[in-house]
Amino acid sequence: VASVPAAAVQPQTGGTTVSIDLAAADMRDFFAIIAAQSGIPIDVAPEIAMPISLRLMDIPWEQALALVCEVHHLTILKTPDRWIVQPAE
Repeated sequence: VASVPAAAVQPQTGGTTVSIDLAAADMRDFFAIIAAQSGIPIDVAPEIAMPISLRLMDIPWEQALALVCEVHHLTILKTPDRWIVQPAE
């Protein structure tokens, strides 16, 4: 696994919004979209393999991430070089 320097992992905020329309997609697809929009590498724990269906239009990526994590009982471990999504304890 390649490591990214901490300086390279800076969230792109300030109005970055996403529109996501997924139907019975792999949960990892959602996190890949968020990673691409935020500029933050996101790793997903192997046990997170449930399908996801959602439609979000023009909302901040941070809000989309928080919503999905809350609904699916997930937490995010923020490390200097990446974020790790894992089941909530």
